[in-house]
Amino acid sequence: MVVAIPTINWLAEMNSKMQLPSSMSGVEQWMKESEAAAAKITEVFLNVSTISGLFTNILIVALIAAVGEELFFRGVLQKLLFQWSKNIHVAIIFTAILFGAFHLQFYGFIPRVLMGVLFGYLLYWSGSIWLPILAHFTNNALAIIVDFFTRKKQIDFDVDKIGIDENAILWSSISFVLIGTLIYLFYRIEKNKPSMAKLL
Repeated sequence: MVVAIPTINWLAEMNSKMQLPSSMSGVEQWMKESEAAAAKITEVFLNVSTISGLFTNILIVALIAAVGEELFFRGVLQKLLFQWSKNIHVAIIFTAILFGAFHLQFYGFIPRVLMGVLFGYLLYWSGSIWLPILAHFTNNALAIIVDFFTRKKQIDFDVDKIGIDENAILWSSISFVLIGTLIYLFYRIEKNKPSMAKLL
């Protein structure tokens, strides 16, 4: 999740430039309003200045959200879609799309869908729901911690700009290669162990 930061930022930047046809202006307006509402809620949660506030956010926004969302999306929905479709790849991708839409933040839809795909394959390859929960928790917790110390001016660079600044191509390329390498290594390690498909 750490090495994925530049790629996630780059994808989010590309996603944020999305424009719908004029015939769908009503839908686009609704998407922008949903995005603004979600941003306000996020700001309320993240606007803390104490360590106790930081740990409360890690508990609520990182841990509880990661456990709840992964148990529902990967633990229940992905399993049901796999049983229905008999195709694990269809189940993982469709679950990831629903996961991205669930957040009602459409200008971050693409990176969320791809993270959902990653979480789905982590479950499939490992056979353990705890791995996608850990990855999801790490992603959320990192964002919370970085935001906290940025607000306190103890971090003097914008992590959200890594992958979209003047060195965007370099950072994004390195990030993409590292993600691919780590996923491949994980797949090689786990491929001979019981998978989700074998456990169902």
